[in-house]
Amino acid sequence: CGHRCDGKHAALSLCSRGNSLPMIDGLFAMDYQVHSFRSHDGKASIREHCLRAVEIGLDELAFTEHKDFDPLDPVVGHFDYERFLREVEEARQEFGEVLAIRLGVEIDYQRWFERQIERYLRDHPFDFVMASVHYVRRVPIMSEQFVRNRSAEQAYAEYFDAVRDSVESGLFDVVGHLEYLAGIGVRDDPLHASTHVFKYGLGTVVLPRIFINILAE
Repeated sequence: CGHRCDGKHAALSLCSRGNSLPMIDGLFAMDYQVHSFRSHDGKASIREHCLRAVEIGLDELAFTEHKDFDPLDPVVGHFDYERFLREVEEARQEFGEVLAIRLGVEIDYQRWFERQIERYLRDHPFDFVMASVHYVRRVPIMSEQFVRNRSAEQAYAEYFDAVRDSVESGLFDVVGHLEYLAGIGVRDDPLHASTHVFKYGLGTVVLPRIFINILAE
C-alpha cells in the first residue's frame, strides 16, 4: 500500500485488498515474520512464499526482510529496498485478491546506529517495522564470545537492556524474537514466546512466570 500503518493497527489494516476476507476456521491467519531472498538468510522468493501462503490458507503475509547497519556485519549491504518494493508490488498484483501483502522490515537494532536507522525509516516507507537485537556491545549474541564469561542472568540482563533501548527509541511497531538467547542454550529464564523454539529444537512454546507477571501488570 506504500504507507506506514499505525503500529497498533498494522496487523489488521486491509489496504492491499477489500474488506471481505476469507478465514481459516473462523480465525484471521497471518504470518508477520517472513524472509525472502531479499534477506541474506532467505530460502525462497517472494512469489514462492505467496504461493505457499495461499496454499495453506493464510489471509495476510508481511515480508520483514533484514536490514543491517553495522559495517562490521558481512551482510550489511545485502538488502535492496527498491528491488524489494518492486517484487512486493508485483506480488500484490498477482495475489492481491486472495492475500494481503505487507511491506515490512526487520531492523538489526544497535543503539549506536539509531540516528542512521531513523533517517533510513524516514526515507524508506514500510507498512510494518520490527526491531530485533542481534548484537550486544557489538558482539553477536549467537556466539560463544557473548556467553563465555556471562551467567544466564547477566546475558539476559544485557540483552533486555538493548531491547529496552529499541523500544524507547520509538522507531518500531514491534520487538522480535525475545527468546533469541535460548537458541544458544541460555535457558534459565528465556521468553520462549515464538515459533523459533521449534527451529532450534527447544520443544515447546513456554511463557515463564516472570513474563506472565509483566503481561498481567
